[in-house]
Amino acid sequence: MRSAKCVTLFTCQTLVATATEVAAELSVPLSRIFALPLPEGFLKNPEPIDHLKSLEQLVEDGSRPQPLEPLTWAKGRAKEQIAYLCATSGTSGKQVWRVIIFASLNRLLTLGPKETGHDHPL
Repeated sequence: MRSAKCVTLFTCQTLVATATEVAAELSVPLSRIFALPLPEGFLKNPEPIDHLKSLEQLVEDGSRPQPLEPLTWAKGRAKEQIAYLCATSGTSGKQVWRVIIFASLNRLLTLGPKETGHDHPL
């Protein structure tokens, strides 16, 4: 995560303490950690998440976007540029982060019914 220059974390309620520790090591402020709450009663002793923004708050903030400068990438950069990191489940050992590059993400999002056998790519 450090080499990817991570600036934002999304975490579920069960991993708030771990995400907070990692954020501190990466100098990611608490304002850039977003918590995904679990259904009421799902956890016996849920970690408090009131000090973190929720995904719903992030979506609300995004509904009032600021103008962005257009991206100007050199040809082939999408094959190298990290779009996001995806954590594995860690069920067979330590959790590992997988790199998803923009070219792969674009390919996934542009798959049609012919490639997937479905009316939608996901």
